[in-house]
Amino acid sequence: MRTFSCHRILRAAGAALAAAATCATLVAPAPAGAFTISDAFTDNKKDRRIWGKDVAIVGNGVLTEVNRRLEFTVVTPSTDADYTLRPLVWGKAPYDAGWSVQMNLRTALKTASNVQYGSIGLSVFKCGDYTSEVYAELYSVGLPVDKGIYTEIRTNDLGGGDSDDWTRTTLPVAALVRTSFDATAKVLTIAKKTGTSWTTLASYGVSAAGGGANGNGDWGMTDGDRFCLAPYGYSHDVRVPRGALYGDGFTARGIIPSKILLTDPNGGETIDPTKNFPVTWFQPPNVDHVKLAWSCTNGATWTPITPDPPAGATSYDWNVPNGQRGKTACRVKVSAYGATGTVLGTDTSDRTFRIQIP
Repeated sequence: MRTFSCHRILRAAGAALAAAATCATLVAPAPAGAFTISDAFTDNKKDRRIWGKDVAIVGNGVLTEVNRRLEFTVVTPSTDADYTLRPLVWGKAPYDAGWSVQMNLRTALKTASNVQYGSIGLSVFKCGDYTSEVYAELYSVGLPVDKGIYTEIRTNDLGGGDSDDWTRTTLPVAALVRTSFDATAKVLTIAKKTGTSWTTLASYGVSAAGGGANGNGDWGMTDGDRFCLAPYGYSHDVRVPRGALYGDGFTARGIIPSKILLTDPNGGETIDPTKNFPVTWFQPPNVDHVKLAWSCTNGATWTPITPDPPAGATSYDWNVPNGQRGKTACRVKVSAYGATGTVLGTDTSDRTFRIQIP
């Protein structure tokens, strides 16, 4: 139900989103190569390992992790709309396998007229092409307030949508909303949690075969393409104060890593030099092998961990150097390589850890 001029805004946003869309928890793969990524936003700090730079599609909206949640605020409304995305960049959703993304959404936004509109939601779009998008949002509009869950598909700037629960209400209102992908039918389905079960709200086909009950568009994707995911906030002609629109409990299942990520040790640990320590990491499908190194000079100098892990491994029992006992500025680094030896990326412990007998 976005009311701005999509042709103007999507062209302006395309380059920024293509670049951007290339405390979180990551869970072991099932199926092979796919992971679950969760962020409850409870640490009040953006996890830059998994989230890209916020993209202001239009206007002055800001996304901030505060009060143990992700809040959308607008201090000074623009003349058209305010719309900001936070792209998930550590992993992307496959086109050739099923996946899902969900988030708790909440609105307490009070507006003064039927022109004013505000929402918090989840966007799914073809990576590199934001004109191909399906979104679902919890909105409030008007006085007295109408609220609902609105969903829409956009393909090459052409839209078609559906809405649920357009009712008069007393704020605040909350909903758990999920978008899931059927890789066989090539259909995106929007659902909300009702009690202990999910209720389907709308479905959209994204291939030439169609298949969606509420809209279809051929996104021209193949098995090598990926979907990008992003929570967002949107408003039209209204100031959004702190605590009026927010989300929490972001969870994406079946996600393919897009870059190497060291998961342990990630900082703050006390590691026993008399025992082996399991170094663990996640890696994209194109990684052939990795090399590990350690530093107790906060990364000023690095010492290789040998021998190298075998190809395809995502964990390694590190023989912790006993000679570094008492050191507090230690980190581990993992470097990813392709089959030809090309460096594909590196990641280090986010913070330092201590080597000391507990």
